[in-house]
Formats: sequence, structure tokens, C-alpha cells
Amino acid sequence: MKKYIFLALLLTGSLAVQAQEKGGMSLEAGAAYYHPFFGGNTKNNFNYGFSLLVSKRFRNVKVSAGIDYATKKYYYEVNPTGFNPLTKREYDMQYLNFPFLVNITVARLSEKAELGLLTGLVLNKVAGYKIISTYANHPVSEDDLEIPASMGLTFRLGAAFSLPLGNRFRLNLTPFGDIKLVMNGNQDSSGDPYAGSYRNLPDNRFTLGIQAGMEYLFK
Repeated sequence: MKKYIFLALLLTGSLAVQAQEKGGMSLEAGAAYYHPFFGGNTKNNFNYGFSLLVSKRFRNVKVSAGIDYATKKYYYEVNPTGFNPLTKREYDMQYLNFPFLVNITVARLSEKAELGLLTGLVLNKVAGYKIISTYANHPVSEDDLEIPASMGLTFRLGAAFSLPLGNRFRLNLTPFGDIKLVMNGNQDSSGDPYAGSYRNLPDNRFTLGIQAGMEYLFK
């Protein structure tokens, strides 16, 4: 996990310097809420993310690239049996994502406020993975589990609302939907503790989210 954080910080610094040196570019810091959809009896914990994007505007088109840290935490509960006293199993994953996005302005909501269509691809890398199993009210944590080397790929589609705050800043609000094209895990999570190995890295196909960001314009 530490090496991924170091690489993310290194890339963040590089992107920030590049944005500052080139005119007509911007740097945006954002925070997001994610709601993954799973099958079976699986329920979400609170999932959040933080991102840093460098953007270049070409008239009504803004092209962005950057990095994003996100959590994927969820659980399911089962009735214990004499052979298996398990009552709850929680999955806790951390992701490093690398978005490549295009925002096309489609309407002017006021003199300066804009509505845009957001689309693009996001590379997904699992950076941390652990499981917490509860047996008769006794939690057992399995930390630093093996992570598949394969990279996931997600298609993103959303709307982008942008409001200027002075000459240098813009406040952006972006509701979006994600469709996983290439899964990180071995299979969709079904919430069934007896289907295959519970240590198989679970994944989901669909996610909804919303992101708020503050964008600084270099001029």
C-alpha cells in the first residue's frame, strides 16, 4: 500500500507542476461519495474518495486526467449454524484510480454557470484489501490479503454542473454512473458466504456516485 501511495503523491506533484507551467489549464481537488451495487444480501458501508485532476479546455470541451483514491467497503450478515458460527463478514478495499475524462459543455444555465456531459474511462488498481469475519460477536481480521495484478477498467458517464467563484475558481458538482468493463475481482459479489472461496477478491459491475470539486484556473 505504501508504494502505491508514494507513486500517487509523485504523480500528483508532477501534474500540479505541469498545470502551473502551462497556460489555459486548471487543477481541481475533489471529494466523492460512491454507492456500489451488489447482489444478494450485501450492504454498503460509507464509501468515499478524494481526487486530483489536471484539465485543459478547448473552447466547449475540457479534457482531464489525474488520480483518485477511493474506498469500497461492504458487508453481509448470515445466520450462524452449528458447523459455521459466522454472523457477519466485512470487505474493506482501497483503490487507486486513474481517470481520463472529457467534459462537453451542452448548456449555459446562466451568464457563467455551465452544464456539461461528462464521459471517459477510469483505470482501477486495488491498493489494499482486508476481510473482517465476525464469529459469535468476535471479529477476526485478515489484513494485507493477496491482490490480483490485473488492472480494472471502468466507463463513466455523468453530468457536470460548474459555477464560477471569482476569476480564478470554479465550483463543480458531478453526479455520475460507472460501468465496470474489466473486473478487478474473480467474480461478481453475490453475498453468499458458501459460494467458492470467500477470499476471492469480490467486485461489482455498477456504481453510482457524486463528486464535488474546487477548480483553480491558471491564467
